[in-house]
Amino acid sequence: MAETFIRRANSEVTPAGESQPLSIRAFLLGALLCLLIGVGTIYANAIIQGTFMAWCFSNPVALFLFFYLVLGNILVGTLARNLALRREELVLIYAMMMVSASIPTFGLVEHLLPMITGVFYYATPENNWGELIQPYVPAWIAPNDGQLIQGFYEGLPKGMPVPWEGWLGALGYWSIFLLALYLVSIGLMVLLRRPWMEGERLLYPMMQVPIEMINGREGASLVSAVFRQPQMWIGFALPVLVGCCNALHNYRSSMYLFRDTINLPFEFSFSLVGFSYFINRNLALGIWFFYLLALVEQGCFNILGIHSTEKLGWFSNPSSPYLTHQALGAMLVFALYTLWKARSHLLAVVRRIWRLCRTERPCRRCWWDWSSW
Repeated sequence: MAETFIRRANSEVTPAGESQPLSIRAFLLGALLCLLIGVGTIYANAIIQGTFMAWCFSNPVALFLFFYLVLGNILVGTLARNLALRREELVLIYAMMMVSASIPTFGLVEHLLPMITGVFYYATPENNWGELIQPYVPAWIAPNDGQLIQGFYEGLPKGMPVPWEGWLGALGYWSIFLLALYLVSIGLMVLLRRPWMEGERLLYPMMQVPIEMINGREGASLVSAVFRQPQMWIGFALPVLVGCCNALHNYRSSMYLFRDTINLPFEFSFSLVGFSYFINRNLALGIWFFYLLALVEQGCFNILGIHSTEKLGWFSNPSSPYLTHQALGAMLVFALYTLWKARSHLLAVVRRIWRLCRTERPCRRCWWDWSSW
């Protein structure tokens, strides 16, 4: 299944024998949508505290905007076919939105800013942070203006503009580090792309839905086959109906999906259900099994009276620090195992670079190898 999907995705995004450069309009439109994500997700999280569309691992905000982008592209193509975006351009825009969706909220900014300023704002005579921590904080790492930091947490007086000049220094230094971090991450993905796709046959579940939305042949109808299936629209309507009812209930209490006559704890995630259809069965079983194993392990800790006094952030499973550290160890082992499985490929890359890229496709392959290193 994975091999079929990967081969089909590669052949459908760019037809065989054709290599068309990406247009400026695709980059501009992608940048505009990234700006919309940056502003809209912050507004939704921090102002109205409504839909957390950039919180979930599945990047719902990127898929949401891409869905309407594809529908709009179909409409534009119906009126003027030459103005419609090509599949390569749509894939580029979706990739840009996926990367940008993780930056403005829980993926980066909403953690970074409180972390670099909290050591000053939450310093009290009781915790003695002013003597224990603040002397060791470099001056460039965060603003050192007390009024500026207080305004960040408590809000500015009405009509007062944001004092950006106080933030430019610290954010400038952090931007250099974060740019390097993202470039290294991209380089690692480029370096491990071949063993992932050809060796392990990864499915890339977050790309399957967008690829299905834009698949087809050039010159044929812009409407993908997936939009012609009634089953898709039934599955689409169910979470939309539930989500709309929950959203409208916040504005009109008389509109609800279920009455509060009885409380029965029940959690259901449409995104997780959809995600499970795009991953290997063994992987899905592993996720389910180890989640249950963690619950059993936590229950044993409770019975034996084993409790940790360590305080962790709520993103790190604060109810069980032991399981958090266990998961971190498992992640490190998994990363090392991935590198070990890719050792032959990594050695081949090193040899190609050492031999000045004198292979059958020196230019293209050499560029990717050098960029990854």
